[in-house]
Amino acid sequence: MNKIREWISLRVATKPRMVILNIIIFINLLISILGALAVFIFYNENNIGFWEAFYYSFSIVITGGGIENIIPDVSEANITLIILGTTMVLFGMIVFSGAVLGYVVSYISDFIERASKGEKKLYLQNHIVILNWNIKVNQIISDLLYENQKEKVVILTQGNKDEVMKTIENKLSDIIEREEKRGIKLNRKLLTIVVVEGNSFSVKDLNDISIKKAKSIIIFGRKDYREGSSDNYENFYGDILVIKSFVQVLDMIRDTKENINVVVETRDAWTSKIVKNIMQNEITQDNISIKTIDSNIILGQLLSQFWIMPELNLVYRDLFSYKGAEFHSSKVDNELTDTENMEMLFKNDISAIPLTVMGDGNDRRLFYIADDDSQKRVFSSSFDEISFKLSGNSSIERKKLILLGSNSKLIHIINSLDKFYNEYKDRNEDFEVLIIDDKEGIKENKEIYKKSYISDVIEVDIYNVNEICEKIESFMNGNDERISILILSNDNESLYDQDAFAIMYLLYIKEVICNLSNRNKNFDKDKIDIIIEIVNPQNIDVIRSYDVDNFVVSNEYVSNLITQIGNNESLYEFYMDILHYDDLVDINGNKSKEIYIKRVDSFFDVIPDSCNVYQLIKAVYDSTPKENKVILIGYIRNNREVNIFTNSYEKEIKLRADDKLIIFSKN
Repeated sequence: MNKIREWISLRVATKPRMVILNIIIFINLLISILGALAVFIFYNENNIGFWEAFYYSFSIVITGGGIENIIPDVSEANITLIILGTTMVLFGMIVFSGAVLGYVVSYISDFIERASKGEKKLYLQNHIVILNWNIKVNQIISDLLYENQKEKVVILTQGNKDEVMKTIENKLSDIIEREEKRGIKLNRKLLTIVVVEGNSFSVKDLNDISIKKAKSIIIFGRKDYREGSSDNYENFYGDILVIKSFVQVLDMIRDTKENINVVVETRDAWTSKIVKNIMQNEITQDNISIKTIDSNIILGQLLSQFWIMPELNLVYRDLFSYKGAEFHSSKVDNELTDTENMEMLFKNDISAIPLTVMGDGNDRRLFYIADDDSQKRVFSSSFDEISFKLSGNSSIERKKLILLGSNSKLIHIINSLDKFYNEYKDRNEDFEVLIIDDKEGIKENKEIYKKSYISDVIEVDIYNVNEICEKIESFMNGNDERISILILSNDNESLYDQDAFAIMYLLYIKEVICNLSNRNKNFDKDKIDIIIEIVNPQNIDVIRSYDVDNFVVSNEYVSNLITQIGNNESLYEFYMDILHYDDLVDINGNKSKEIYIKRVDSFFDVIPDSCNVYQLIKAVYDSTPKENKVILIGYIRNNREVNIFTNSYEKEIKLRADDKLIIFSKN
């Protein structure tokens, strides 16, 4: 008896739905059998068999009808038989119809609820999987909207599915509405988004989103993670969620035959080191590509480049997204040299701008810029080639730099600036940097600031407006050269106070500019370039209200890079190369190329006459030495209008002296 009770107890605990269904079936069968026996034994006036009586009894129970088969004439029937038939009808209506209907409704309701929460298995392939939710996911989804092709995205999060989906839809709606005002139509229907509640290190949850069939897997960390925070052990020593998710994903896709790109975002040195160690020891398959994106290093390199060449931020906003021209790659003809492969694309496709060939052996790839990789155009007519002389002036436009504030990216900003300076210092030109930060920031980074080109490090509380403005004015006053000011957002600010310090520094700069303009009517405020980093995109309107368009939304750059690398893993090495200034050469004496900004009047010996874009690009290419072929990508006019030369080879162009050229070069 105890064993029976134990068996029933286990079944109720593990499969309650099945137990209820079995009870409903058992009761209905029992009533049907008892009714059939009563008719067969006591009221069998028509001499029917037991199975026929059971059939009539069962029909009465499940349909509530058919009683006339047992009682042909109610007026002549035995009262007991009438009561028996009526009882069977009532039992059928209550026990069968009511119970089964309730069971089915409950099952459907539960099915809908589980599907809504993403608890049902998804049978997908060639989709994008995003593990763990943070603010960068929004930007990835937004960027895919511009891709203009069908994409399936599955987000596995420990958070609330409805809240995540609402955040995504609000972001997409804002983008679609904003772009419609600019005459750009985006098709929301091309993007299928599924949010699933679950754990990124759960085998079941990962199987339920068909992770082995995904084309790319993007792994993020905790949404509330902040490097250096000592609130708890996990925050201080790294992002454990990234590591646990990564290990589980590798274990599950180890034997897959699909080609999968895995992109892992890390935000501190400890987590990055652990992830790279796991990569070296665990993965040997050629069909699985794993790339790590160290957010702070990449952002540090970007901010350093923008600090030196502020216009570069405007260029990368386009090239690092799907909004317009973007980077692509294709395999090269291995029988041709790198130069021959580039020149072949240059001659045969006027929609693309060839940049460089990277890779070894049979894995060489040509990297180029194009609006749409599927659209290729040829020349409609031939053009005469032109030639001109370049000035050879390699001077940078801004030799005075100011840095306000500090954060976890500072060491990477200075390291990148250091590499640029090591290349630049041999030109016998001044290069001067002023640092202003509070006591805590100076103390934490005092070793980083020990550079020969850092002329002064000022320790001052951020609320000391007068002293900050005085130091900045002193550095600017009487300076006829352009000055570039980089403002960093503080990592340790709460969610409510995000970007508060950066905005305060911006107000101080604006006050300094106003004071200098009032005292000196000839003061040119346009010579001062302000680049401000912000973390929260909601502060963009605040920044713009102070007439500053050169802002850097850190999370958006990282998200855009992750999106593009997830779709095309070959871009990873290219991105790492162009973001990294070289202070050394390899064994062959080669340096990598980066994107630079140069004024037209300092690049050309004589500003070229009107010509078409193809003639201009070709002339620049032919005028540069073989060891450093310079590629002209486009130009910037009025410090705001970015013009990339894709799909415009046949257009006429007349450069102005103050236009800024976008060039791809070794220096």
